[in-house]
Amino acid sequence: MRLGSFTTNEPPTATCERRPFGSNSHGWIAPGIDAGWRMVQPFLDAWRGAGPNGLALYEAGSEKPEEADQLLARDGRRWRPIA
Repeated sequence: MRLGSFTTNEPPTATCERRPFGSNSHGWIAPGIDAGWRMVQPFLDAWRGAGPNGLALYEAGSEKPEEADQLLARDGRRWRPIA
């Protein structure tokens, strides 16, 4: 397994347990961050590519955009009231 700037055959938890808190050796965090961005980036790219009509916006403090009601109404469903 590759962890930052070194390679090991041990699981990440075994390697991390031996590192003292406050250590500057945080290479084991990078694979998790990279994996997170690989999951999120396609959504960000799709929203950017869709333009201003690609993401439904709504006022702060309101429940949801009107498009959310329309999405569920297509299947005869509705959102439950918040309170």
